[in-house]
Amino acid sequence: MERQKTILLWGAGSQARLVEAMLRDTEKLSDASAVFDPLGNSDLTTDLEIIRDVKTLAKRLPDFDGFVVCIGNQNGFARVKIGEFLAEHGLLPVSVFSPWAILDPTSQIGRGSVVMPGVIVQKFCSVGGYAILNTGACIDHECTLGRGVHVMGQAAVAGRVTVGAFATLGTNSTILPDVAVGAGAYVGAGSVVLRDIGEDAVVVGNPARTLRHASPQFDGALLTALATEVARLA
Repeated sequence: MERQKTILLWGAGSQARLVEAMLRDTEKLSDASAVFDPLGNSDLTTDLEIIRDVKTLAKRLPDFDGFVVCIGNQNGFARVKIGEFLAEHGLLPVSVFSPWAILDPTSQIGRGSVVMPGVIVQKFCSVGGYAILNTGACIDHECTLGRGVHVMGQAAVAGRVTVGAFATLGTNSTILPDVAVGAGAYVGAGSVVLRDIGEDAVVVGNPARTLRHASPQFDGALLTALATEVARLA
């Protein structure tokens, strides 16, 4: 049996609760693992240690084998930036795969990704790191999804679709074959995308139309504070 890993779960909301349960399902999670609550106000119920401040986290970083960034919704850019920081400090990104997902062996899913139950990834697909494929999402053949992508529950991505980094495909949305979804784009729930979408576009409807543009946002102050504390302890 594979050795249980000491894993840092970054984030203390619903995503962390699900990831912890999935890791326990596969017996990969050591009881020495911990949850970092970056907002300091989570009411997450868990038997794991909850770390609530940067100083404690900086001291504990060397204790962890790996990490999962448990931040959902349209926060793919944040997942990638946090993941890159933790990897640079010696932790390994852990992928979390539900045993009830169907992942074709010809497809590749990048490190640090979370794949929920009922997901189907067909042949010859490529999914970048720190992606979330949520419950019941279907990725058809020969698709390419960038880093930090979030495909929400029951979304359907048809064949040969390209989805840029940090894009979000909303619940029950449908992307037709050979369409390109630009980096950072957001496809609203239930939308049907018939043609290419530009970078950072927010689209809704059937057929999907652009409402506005919104660039991914990330406040790096917490990582800066953590890096400073880690350097102080070195």
